[in-house]
Amino acid sequence: MYTYSCPRARYVRVKKTAIMVFVICLSLFTAVFFCGCSADGNYRNECFFSMGTTLNIVAYAADEEYNSLVAKVKEILAYADGLTADDGIVAAFNAAGYGEKVEIDEVIYDILTTVKTDDALDGYNPLTYPLTDLWGVTPRFDDGYKVTEKYDRVRNEDGSLPLPDERYIEAFLKLTDLDGLELSEEDGKYYCKKNIPPVTVDETEYGAKLDLGGCMKGYCLDEIEKVFFSLGIKYGYMSFGTSSITLLLNKNGSWELLLTSPEDNSKSYYKVKLPSGNASTSGDYERYYELGGKRYCHIIGKDGYPVENARSVTAIGGTSLYNDMLSTALMTVKVDELDERAALVKEKGIDVVYCYGPDGKNVVSTIDGDVVRNL
Repeated sequence: MYTYSCPRARYVRVKKTAIMVFVICLSLFTAVFFCGCSADGNYRNECFFSMGTTLNIVAYAADEEYNSLVAKVKEILAYADGLTADDGIVAAFNAAGYGEKVEIDEVIYDILTTVKTDDALDGYNPLTYPLTDLWGVTPRFDDGYKVTEKYDRVRNEDGSLPLPDERYIEAFLKLTDLDGLELSEEDGKYYCKKNIPPVTVDETEYGAKLDLGGCMKGYCLDEIEKVFFSLGIKYGYMSFGTSSITLLLNKNGSWELLLTSPEDNSKSYYKVKLPSGNASTSGDYERYYELGGKRYCHIIGKDGYPVENARSVTAIGGTSLYNDMLSTALMTVKVDELDERAALVKEKGIDVVYCYGPDGKNVVSTIDGDVVRNL
């Protein structure tokens, strides 16, 4: 069994919480994965930068298969990064006016269809970007932040932000109406009509904006996993940022998955053994600020305010794409509402670990595991 700690930032640097997996310490990681060669291959490691974070891949493969894998990974990441480029699909939607029909692709069509129709994902909304930006927890509020929007505020001396004007919260909430996304397929092409009226505050008009950053890491892991299988690569793993992970088979047995404590990122609160599978975590302790003793994180609830229910939610067993969306959705759910929602996804073979409470020490789980402290 091995454990591996993904690198994490203490304050507002990455979007989701960390999953620690794989090797007891870095030196052991190096010894296990880079010294054991065999006739049919050896463990190799590759890191890629995409969507503002790092994808780490470890694969047990011969030269030809590994080189093919790396080439395909670059293609998949180029697609994901291209979505938000100036000429990308997301940028085109965000620039479109009310009632305008935007051509999208099958991937985005399927994601939006699932979000609009799957009750288990209620709470995950790819249209919350205006609210997330309003609350000051998007990447532009990292180092180098400058006031550029009318709703921006100057930071307090402790690095926090004054709370946003209620008028903006109320207005921007209207931009999150998923029913206003009219999806269609015509002659093999896919479209999304933007039927969400813009809002005006302080004589400035704001339109709905799409943000798929909460699920595209998962999409990429699913696509890369398919490449692993197509090349006959059975052993290895992938971690994308500190929130999404895919475990293939482990030549040394099962994996030990450690979930990071929301109170102390050097410790863990839950341990699960898995032969293989996918896991994604969302939490309130990676991108946030505190004001008056209250935490304001990047996950926005259906009321337009940062969530205050769970501290951390991990989804285990689904596709990485679905896990990404589900873990975020369940962050908006109160603990006394969890059973009904968890039952919906249990039917899909997905388990949930839900961590809550002021100190993050209360855990509800649908998968067998062990509560751990002070690791």
